[in-house]
Amino acid sequence: MDKAQKIINQLKRAGILLEVNSDGGITPSKVSSRSLTLEELGAINENSSEISSILNASIVAQTGTPEKKVGPLPTEIKETALNPLSAAQLSIFNVGPTGSTGPIGSTGSTGSTGSTGSTGSTGPIGSTGSTGPIGSTGATGTTGATGTTGATGPVGDYLKHYNGITSDGVTTANTIAAFSGIIGGTSGVTLSSGINVGGNIIISEDGFIGTADDDERIKFDGSGNILSFRTPNVQIERKLAHYGDGDTFLDFTADRLKVEVGGSEVMDMQTAGIDMNDFELAKPNLKDYSEAVNAIGSVNSNTAVDFEGGNVQTVTIGGNCEFSLSNPPASGKAGTVTLIITNGGAHTTTFASAIKWPSNVAPSLTSSGIDIITFLTIDAGTNIYGFVGGLNFS
Repeated sequence: MDKAQKIINQLKRAGILLEVNSDGGITPSKVSSRSLTLEELGAINENSSEISSILNASIVAQTGTPEKKVGPLPTEIKETALNPLSAAQLSIFNVGPTGSTGPIGSTGSTGSTGSTGSTGSTGPIGSTGSTGPIGSTGATGTTGATGTTGATGPVGDYLKHYNGITSDGVTTANTIAAFSGIIGGTSGVTLSSGINVGGNIIISEDGFIGTADDDERIKFDGSGNILSFRTPNVQIERKLAHYGDGDTFLDFTADRLKVEVGGSEVMDMQTAGIDMNDFELAKPNLKDYSEAVNAIGSVNSNTAVDFEGGNVQTVTIGGNCEFSLSNPPASGKAGTVTLIITNGGAHTTTFASAIKWPSNVAPSLTSSGIDIITFLTIDAGTNIYGFVGGLNFS
């Protein structure tokens, strides 16, 4: 009974006045300052019988009858010092049942529609589709009859007609060696062998160099500063460089491509993978990527986990050992290694002093199972923070 009285007094000091309903239940009165907490409600339910007895006994002491009272009580009863309830509480001690709920009010009018948001930016243009196959070459027409041989013209600074010239400047019947220029007729100049030129070859606007049998050609667009290669394949023996910038280029070798920018090799691509040489890669949009896993194997002595071995590594404990970490990234760069340890608690396993743990307490590893620990450093390994990803996976 003392505990029930204590509950009543504590709630009264908190501004909560209890009452016994017509059905015997105990609830806060309407004049209470707030509703009950779950903890307070539980205490009342555990002591409901004693609390009801105290509340009813208080009414009997003040009214002389255990009958429930409805309506206001006399002032001398309300204000008695023996009453643990307030005058307002006693005046509504047994209120009749709650009336039915009134009808729901009509729905208010719909607010105006907000303004339309701005249009999003246009997406990137899709890549150009592949070029369709080249049609088959038509049949070669019959060769026309050979015309009569014209008279041999003079040899000077310009060659206007060529037909087996043997004068100065011609080394063989099919090679022109030294002329200031060649002016051909409407059909151009046709040679059965090569041309050795000591100066420039100037091609007219939108002219091209190509083969006679198909469309493979090099086209020169002077107005647009464009050199077009019309061919399915362009082969480069070694380097493709930026004009006027000798230390920025693509370097091709067998099964390998290097990218050098400003004299620094920023990428090395081989069949085994791509080496970024610790250069920053910003704003990538990655999808469906994976991480290589380095299997250290079974260890039974002090072991250094190498950052360069991979960001995910596995190890099995075969004997007492201490773990440390080597080759962290430079200070100012974050490096992480997740270590998957098998049977770490089967032997004495400790960690180097540079490794810091939450509350300075290293985890207790599982003797027969798997533990996952992650290490993070941002100051080149001076401080390495250890995190428990999970313990006792089995």
